Amino acid sequence: ARKYGTPLYVSDEQRIRAKFAAYRDALTGYYGRVQMLYAAKANGNLAVLKIFADMGAGADVFSAGELYLALVAGMKPRHLLFNGSSKTPEDLRLAVEKNVRVSLDSVDEMVQLNEIAGKMGKEVECSFRVNPAMEVPTHPKIATGLATSKFGIPAGQIIDAYRAAVEAPNIVPVGLHCHIGSQILDVAPFAKEAEVLVKVAKQITDIGVHLRFLDMGGGLGIPYNHTTDVAPTPQEYADAVMPVFLDGIEKAGISPELWVEPGRNLIGDT
Repeated sequence: ARKYGTPLYVSDEQRIRAKFAAYRDALTGYYGRVQMLYAAKANGNLAVLKIFADMGAGADVFSAGELYLALVAGMKPRHLLFNGSSKTPEDLRLAVEKNVRVSLDSVDEMVQLNEIAGKMGKEVECSFRVNPAMEVPTHPKIATGLATSKFGIPAGQIIDAYRAAVEAPNIVPVGLHCHIGSQILDVAPFAKEAEVLVKVAKQITDIGVHLRFLDMGGGLGIPYNHTTDVAPTPQEYADAVMPVFLDGIEKAGISPELWVEPGRNLIGDT
């Protein structure tokens, strides 16, 4: 405090690295093609982002500011995903300019992105965010995969969105994205999410889309009340999710990268 002044926040770099390695190793123990995308909203401090960049992470970014910080931190554009349901035309132009993939929340947004990319003389790779209509054990304000959620496209409508993307001259659909909520202390919903994701991925593959990644989002919680909260470990998460994921991609005849977007779980207790 004497050196830096107050208020002062101190993050433990060794703890950050250990948390990241535990999450990564649990998943890659099952499947080698895993890309970690740190959820930058959890802590956008540039020093923290540089640690994750050094360990090979990309980032889930939700604003032009987060995208800029991730690039400054040294993260590769191909390992970033620009998420969110309220991206501005300026946000979309920035993503196209920086060759960052965009997670689309609607067909309307895809039409807008296609027009912007066309005016810039570029193609842009994207995914759509699917809404799996799932109840999850967390606070309703941070449950983002409910049937009533404002995020994503319902699973029953997602195939038509990909058909429209295939027809768009400046759009290249390469991924499928899902995120069911935050601060979830049970692994069962993530296994169910994986089941929905791989089923939709097969349907998308069947219409001729080559999926390079499936993104399961984040949401694994941490204990705030250590007398009552029991948080699953990354290994328990992997043990629940990966058998479902691997069985699903085998049935679909695909071998995409698995992307995950942990945030709070990596940084919350550091």
